Amino acid sequence: MAHAGEVIEHPIFRHRATFIRTAADTDGELLELQFTIGPGGPRLLPHIHRLQLEQFEMLDGSLQFSIAGRRLDRARGERVEVPPGISHSFHNVTSVPAGFRVVYRPALRLEDYFTALYALGAAGNVNRQGFPNPLWLAVLMSDFPDEFFYLPQIPWWLQRALAAPLTLMGRLLGYRSAKLMRSFYWCIIRDICQQGECPCPNRIWRRKRRLSGCLDPGDIDKFRPHRPARCGRRPPDSSGSSRRTPGCLSR
Repeated sequence: MAHAGEVIEHPIFRHRATFIRTAADTDGELLELQFTIGPGGPRLLPHIHRLQLEQFEMLDGSLQFSIAGRRLDRARGERVEVPPGISHSFHNVTSVPAGFRVVYRPALRLEDYFTALYALGAAGNVNRQGFPNPLWLAVLMSDFPDEFFYLPQIPWWLQRALAAPLTLMGRLLGYRSAKLMRSFYWCIIRDICQQGECPCPNRIWRRKRRLSGCLDPGDIDKFRPHRPARCGRRPPDSSGSSRRTPGCLSR
């Protein structure tokens, strides 16, 4: 479960999201986030929210929206509202970051869906356009049927039916969205990129995963010497004690 003030990042889309008000804060009435989108990221595919109203308020820069096939350019101080079931997407077409606040009504479990989706991006389990493989998409669709970002061209119920065999295959291969949400991926982004202290990436490298946009290839080796018995603990210090890395086990 997300908490107000918590920050998640997607390195491929170049999105940084801060939770302002969560479902727990509003008794499920709404979810409020503040986003910053860097320039040069891939364009989001048009999608729909089955049950949620989405309200945007631009804070800095500008975004190009596509709503029901109609293009809208919005800058600081302007608002956009997208009713449930309406196809939409947005993209930063400028050379500077764009900031905006968005409110989803009702909150549902969207904060958990965002956390799982961004964890995949942080771990490099996405393609160059920022999208997970079909097995992960099917598992996410099964775990978050009301929150999933459905394609507008195909009825949502048909998408779920077509994804059912992939969901089963993904489960057999160990794909679990709950595992993503309690993983160490945010620890990886924060501590590895900023301090180089968290040992968690060893598990990722051993499985031949990659942190896209986090480390240059030449910097990877400097983080490999950490081999703790349990991921989530720092290597023992001079006194022989070790302690949990802050934040690693709280997400």
